[in-house]
Amino acid sequence: MGDEAGLRAAGITSGIATDVGGGTSYSMLQTLNEGYKILQLRGQKLTPLQAFHWATRGNAIALGMQDQIGTLAKGSDADLVVLAVPVGVMGEIAAEIAPHLKPGATVTDVGSVKQAVVDAVSPHLPEGVHFIPGHPMAGTEYSGPRSGFATLFQNRWWLMTPPEGCDPEALARLEGFVVGKLRR
Repeated sequence: MGDEAGLRAAGITSGIATDVGGGTSYSMLQTLNEGYKILQLRGQKLTPLQAFHWATRGNAIALGMQDQIGTLAKGSDADLVVLAVPVGVMGEIAAEIAPHLKPGATVTDVGSVKQAVVDAVSPHLPEGVHFIPGHPMAGTEYSGPRSGFATLFQNRWWLMTPPEGCDPEALARLEGFVVGKLRR
């Protein structure tokens, strides 16, 4: 992994995966740091440019997605959307992303209350989008975006409150996501 040009010349695609690509964290910085440590143990050096390439375009190439142009539209082309905003604005966010959600997508939340979230979010989601409220039993006595940390959800309970008539496949996919995240 330390010789990106050599790997390319040999026809080997490589990338440093964040959680989306199978890494150990949602954090690109943490993933890059772990990759750097591994290379150091192997006696190899990784420049910042190589690290950034492997975490971005390198991943796209390794996944065969280098020729795809994405969109920054909120929720667009997502299979799973996690609403991780204050409970009081969840309805507003749901209304904003609703036009961009693809059929079959699953929306969940990490709010501390459920009925208020269900009442605020459900009316905005289009037919064919699955809403499965959730409540990870994680956190500290602090709140706000600076209170998070890479291992916040590890080894924690995550309660799911699927509504009546919930699509079993959507629930199974969400459970797989949650269990995969909690066991890392």
